[in-house]
Amino acid sequence: LAERAVALLRRGAAGELPELMKRNFALRRELYGDQVVGDRNLHMVAIAERHGLSAKFTGSGGAAVCMKHPVGGEAGGAVELELTPEEEEAARHSFEVAGFRFCRLLPTPMSHPGV
Repeated sequence: LAERAVALLRRGAAGELPELMKRNFALRRELYGDQVVGDRNLHMVAIAERHGLSAKFTGSGGAAVCMKHPVGGEAGGAVELELTPEEEEAARHSFEVAGFRFCRLLPTPMSHPGV
């Protein structure tokens, strides 16, 4: 999955990453089971999913990077991956009520030829 994600980024096809993130989490659950993944991590991912986000743990759990499921893109058109201010506030509220922190990350454009 990691190699596929890198290939997508190199092609500028970030809109396909949320699906890979979902597959990564499903694979983690299959390999380790819910008891090892943990109720709190499962809850964090469930919150993300309720807000139309895919979640990818940044390590062994406890923190995740989320991406919006793509909207649009029919017939090769543009894909919208950014949360609207209303969507972001709703997600922030849900995460914070559950005791999680919500931080907006701004990606660096991949303009370096060797990336």
